[in-house]
Amino acid sequence: MNRALGCRNAISTLCHEIARTRPAPLCATFLLTSAFLWSAASASEIDYLRKSETFCDSSGEVCLSGTISYRVNLRLLKLRSRVVSAPGPGLLRINVTGQNRQGHTYRAAIEVTIRGHASEIVNKEMIPDAPDVYAWDLDSINFDAKVPDAQESR
Repeated sequence: MNRALGCRNAISTLCHEIARTRPAPLCATFLLTSAFLWSAASASEIDYLRKSETFCDSSGEVCLSGTISYRVNLRLLKLRSRVVSAPGPGLLRINVTGQNRQGHTYRAAIEVTIRGHASEIVNKEMIPDAPDVYAWDLDSINFDAKVPDAQESR
């Protein structure tokens, strides 16, 4: 938040300087351009929980290589990865925690069913049910192996 306030103050100071030496339409154009660029830059703020890393479940059996990110303004948690190792098909659950400004802790889970093949692409997006949390941390990764059904083996 302090970054944004400092940016606004710098733009305001610069505009006042331009207004003293240049015509008003130039100052208005400068303000509009600055506001557009500032909003575009802040809209793309991304918080990386893991970036181009290998991360595994608690037992070390299932490992993914990729990125887990949170797009702050869109409130979007994203998993972009590939399976490095897995014992077979199952449900992968990536648990994240976050706190709002009042100190309340929230939890969310990214759940993905995987086939368990090496280099399988695993992508998932979700919006957590905590709109006032602006930063998430990776808490744990769990894997529940899927027992093959009698119909699936036919």
